Amino acid sequence: MKLRKNLLINLQIKLNWVRAHVGIYGNELSDLLAKNATTKEEVDIKVKIPKSWIKNQLKLTMLQECQARWMSSPNSRFLYGIFPEVNTKRCHGDFLINQILTTHGCFPVHQHRIFGKSPD
Repeated sequence: MKLRKNLLINLQIKLNWVRAHVGIYGNELSDLLAKNATTKEEVDIKVKIPKSWIKNQLKLTMLQECQARWMSSPNSRFLYGIFPEVNTKRCHGDFLINQILTTHGCFPVHQHRIFGKSPD
């Protein structure tokens, strides 16, 4: 119950990548505790928060952070003019469409930026 209250009160969950096996005390301790947990006969902590709620909260937070970065970035302003809102349902998997939208492709202007040749 205490864990659930902490999760509900503190919605600032941050996920960070930590290089494994480099002597970071917290990382080493979590590895040890995880290993010890696998040897237990039964579960001693039960979290009654649905996985779907946690997943939804994480997705919402990530979208908000992505939107803030997208709005403040000086890059891709052409694409920002077309798509100002971040949306996971608008992922284009088409190679040529992505080249056109990002202006990174076999276009004279892009080739000029990379190779220093003037477009014909």
